[in-house]
Amino acid sequence: MSMNQFTDPPESGQPIHVVMAAGGTGGHIYPALAIADQLRALDPNLRITFSGTTRGMESELIPRNGYDFAPVKVIPFSRQEGWKRFLVPFILLSSAVKSAVKFRRERVDLVIGMGGYPSMPAVLGARFAGIPRLLHESNAIPGKANKFALSFTKNLGVVFAEVEERNRGAQHDVRVVGLPIRDLAPAATLSGRDPLRDRLGLRSSDRLIVVSGGSAGAVNLTNAALEAASNCITADDTVFLIKTGGKDFDRATEKLAALPAGAKVHLIAHIEDMTDAYESADLFVSRAGAASIAELSQNAVPSILVPYPWAADDHQRHNAEAMVAKGAAVMVADAEIDGKNLALLIDDLLSVPEALRSLSARASTDEHRHAAQNMATWALSLIKNHSNRK
Repeated sequence: MSMNQFTDPPESGQPIHVVMAAGGTGGHIYPALAIADQLRALDPNLRITFSGTTRGMESELIPRNGYDFAPVKVIPFSRQEGWKRFLVPFILLSSAVKSAVKFRRERVDLVIGMGGYPSMPAVLGARFAGIPRLLHESNAIPGKANKFALSFTKNLGVVFAEVEERNRGAQHDVRVVGLPIRDLAPAATLSGRDPLRDRLGLRSSDRLIVVSGGSAGAVNLTNAALEAASNCITADDTVFLIKTGGKDFDRATEKLAALPAGAKVHLIAHIEDMTDAYESADLFVSRAGAASIAELSQNAVPSILVPYPWAADDHQRHNAEAMVAKGAAVMVADAEIDGKNLALLIDDLLSVPEALRSLSARASTDEHRHAAQNMATWALSLIKNHSNRK
């Protein structure tokens, strides 16, 4: 099958235009960027526009990565919004109609929805405009946005096979494609542990514990890790690297200053290159978002997963349980995580190297390596098929 049969523009002289509907958190945005990168690799002339809100990370992250960003107005149906949440249907409908008009004017060929409320105006707008739609669901339990979009969208790429099984049928084309990840590194090996460890000034015998609460950090994980570090001061070879997120960095720094002398802790607001962290870590303590789990699996990193308890439909717990079921991770409830418990769990795992090797081996997978290409190729085939039917 030749590549140009997917990349021929729908109309002579008119470049393909794809809208990526993604926003809110890194779990939606980074996979969308991976797909966009692959689309550009397949067709350098292809035009890509991201649709999202100005409330999330996307308004800064997307332009920083070299893509056009078009903001839309939409709010989540959340108690935090107070009485405004009852305006959600009207705001969504208005934004969807505006998106539809814009898509027709700008000759958009396809909208890819990555889930999350910021994706809804573009996906619904594509339905109004008669434009093909492709969804991606990264979690074991589909979120509200994708559940809604599936009522008028046929094509869905998923990460978990059980999601494919539940949605299989004549009305939907559901495929297990994996989770799109950018710049994948090979599975972690001892020989690949140098870059970050060198920057931190670690000895070859030091064990590095990386604590990451997702793209924005997690106060509860940061607190537990700092307390765990103070409980591990007798373990001279245990070092913590804690990603706090930008908003919590100053508070965490003050808390670190109050720890007993001897606690080996490095704080960082953001880790720009997660590849280094995965290659260098002996153990990860992480939330259980789909993107985090996919990257941990791709890099065969042993992990302690602490699901975010207020995630929509408790999807992080389901994600973590899927990892635990195959012996690839240890799960601790957010309500049960504290410095003492975390220190004991870390000590138990580090003291039994075979346990770490077993977690690493069972986590290891290549199933996400071609996910971005799978989605990009599918997207271009949908555009071609739609063009042929015109």
